[in-house]
Amino acid sequence: MGTHAGSWAGFQSVDTESLLNIENVLKSDFGEGVDIESCPEFQMWLSSQRRRYRKLRSDALEVLATSAQREIRQHARVELLRINPFDLRAHSRVLDALARERRLHDGDEHVAIAANLFQSEGLDPGEITGLWDALKRRRLPENVRLDQSDVEPQAIFPPAGAR
Repeated sequence: MGTHAGSWAGFQSVDTESLLNIENVLKSDFGEGVDIESCPEFQMWLSSQRRRYRKLRSDALEVLATSAQREIRQHARVELLRINPFDLRAHSRVLDALARERRLHDGDEHVAIAANLFQSEGLDPGEITGLWDALKRRRLPENVRLDQSDVEPQAIFPPAGAR
């Protein structure tokens, strides 16, 4: 695959089943359980490999989030938010799907939960609330909502006791 900086582009040509397999292999932490505290060089190397593998997984999920198969898109969006909870692109994908399906209540709920999460980390939630407001204005006629589901907000941000 070459360097991971170009992995997203490289993943564009990989079939969905192979991408799902890659994403599954990369779920666990690289070198999980391996720890040599007395060797900082090894710790540094291990840390960089873990970042690299997380980036590869994220790149695979980015491609899967555009899949033709609804279940795969939903899985990828949920996983992207789980591994990158402060990534506005990940939130944008979820909110865009909710707006396209005219699920205002679910989008409002997602934004409220995400805004609380951002605030708890000292981050400004203004971008995510502004994003949702813009999506609603662009995509939705007034007071329209469908009940079909592409993304369930509870699956993305489970209740605190469920973690």
